[in-house]
Amino acid sequence: MAVEVGAGREQTGWQRAAVYEASEWRQGLFCSECGTPIGYQMKDGSWPGLAADVSDNPEDFRLASEIFIDKKPGFYAFANDTRRLTEAEALAQFNQ
Repeated sequence: MAVEVGAGREQTGWQRAAVYEASEWRQGLFCSECGTPIGYQMKDGSWPGLAADVSDNPEDFRLASEIFIDKKPGFYAFANDTRRLTEAEALAQFNQ
């Protein structure tokens, strides 16, 4: 699970981020010192997503949307209502 790191949000530690080609449209980010996965971004560098469990303050994040909703397991559900995008809808949004 990743949370979008919005513009203007203070980001520290990114100088240690290393990149790998994760798919045809995104790059994975991991710590170059310890190898911990820390998130991903689109290949053009947009939409950096931070792995939700690497933040020192996860309470600062609010779950607002879900992507690839048509690929989730049936038992997996969040407590709050969110904007839900299918795989096709998410890829179309990223490719705009």
